[in-house]
Amino acid sequence: MGRVSCAGHIGHNLPPRFLIGRSHAAHLRLERDDISGEHAVIEWRGSCWQLRDLASTNGTQLNGQRLVPGEPNPLALGDRLNFGHGGEGWVLEDDGEPEVFGHRMADGYEVSGRAGLLALPSDDNPVAQIMHIGSDQWCCVMGTLEMMLEDRQHIEIEGQRWQVFLPLNCSETRRVDAVESTNVTHLALCFRVSRDEEHVAIEIERPRAESPIVIEPRAHNYLLLHLARLRLQDIALPKTEQGWVSRSDVATDLRVDPTHLNVQIFRLRRSFAEVGVVDVGNLVETRGRPGQMRIGVDNLRVTSL
Repeated sequence: MGRVSCAGHIGHNLPPRFLIGRSHAAHLRLERDDISGEHAVIEWRGSCWQLRDLASTNGTQLNGQRLVPGEPNPLALGDRLNFGHGGEGWVLEDDGEPEVFGHRMADGYEVSGRAGLLALPSDDNPVAQIMHIGSDQWCCVMGTLEMMLEDRQHIEIEGQRWQVFLPLNCSETRRVDAVESTNVTHLALCFRVSRDEEHVAIEIERPRAESPIVIEPRAHNYLLLHLARLRLQDIALPKTEQGWVSRSDVATDLRVDPTHLNVQIFRLRRSFAEVGVVDVGNLVETRGRPGQMRIGVDNLRVTSL
């Protein structure tokens, strides 16, 4: 994802609109006399980042050249940015498209998401799973709690305050890892299981696609297989009531602790996000207390590997 850095400073991930200046609203606050309140802005424009000077008093330079106020200038990896009369030089160190990321308020530390999915405080400890669930809708799941998120919303995780930046109004088709953007409700899943059940591969069948996407056997695939079997057992029930099971029962059935269960759910969502499923929050649905869950796919099959 897009990122700027400067020697001696904390680097910054780039939301779709990144304001530079002395204003408290600026993402990058430069508290110098030669910097205007809203000095310049870096914006994502569908295929690249662009830099604009916002009619600042002392100007903005790109690779040593002063910019014409208000005129957008495409940025390339490694470009040097200076604001005001010089000062520190900032570098575009990553020119990737915007992604979801979290900013820890206490020290400015940032954690980047991937393919529309973010785990906080880390991938290894996904206490909060922040994910895209369709259009410009994002949700945060923490244990049995699920809530909708807005851009730049603050959330508290393990006693620390984070601000979440969402890549709103960015087309899904730009994801380089996505074979074809697909919603969970449009999928059919075929689980191919070895005789000893040690290996579970998942074939993802999509509308109008000639061949399925295959997710190779991973330990966390077994969790989704378990949820699929529970839903298939309830096939005679209305779809809204099929497959629901308490989180504690799942943890008991699979002989894992709740923390590791969260890790497995995150890894499942990430594996589907990376092949183009755009609403991975719906892959494992949750509801109510004490906390129930189920697989969110209707069309399911289980066969031999």
